[in-house]
Amino acid sequence: MVIKIRPVSSAPVVADGTYPGKIVSVDFKSEPNKFNNNEPQEVIYTEVSIKTPEGPVKLRKRVTYVESWSEKSNMFKVLSDLDCLPEPGEGFDFNDLLGMNVTVAVKNNTQDGKTYVNIDQMLPRVAKREVHTRERKIQKVEKKLEDDSDFDFGDIIDEVGDDGDSSGDDDVENEDED
Repeated sequence: MVIKIRPVSSAPVVADGTYPGKIVSVDFKSEPNKFNNNEPQEVIYTEVSIKTPEGPVKLRKRVTYVESWSEKSNMFKVLSDLDCLPEPGEGFDFNDLLGMNVTVAVKNNTQDGKTYVNIDQMLPRVAKREVHTRERKIQKVEKKLEDDSDFDFGDIIDEVGDDGDSSGDDDVENEDED
């Protein structure tokens, strides 16, 4: 007979703070709504593996799916924080979150003598190398602008390059193109 020992605590203990992580699963579940006569409601569980000094820990964020996409809903806030909020009239596949590198803000709440580890916020994480490279490119362009009073925008675009960053200027039309 195999005897299994029950762990002292199955809940991870993580100090308040921010941690690098990755979204490892997204699940939809139907659960009774305790505020609406136990009518079923769709709930989204996002599991994130975070790196702590003690080692990797998996945490889950639970948000209720809100069909109205209300700006006050937790679902709206999470997608907005992750820069994944679709435009009105567009759809969103929650599985697109899988594998996303995030920075997780952890906040512990204590209730009735028990501590609950909560994901307070998730933000997309940019690799330090990408930030450093982008900052270097910007510094080069700024220096070029200071040194050359008669500059050509084409030179700046060649200098910075197209790294896929959408700065919001995509809707500006080039008058030279037909």
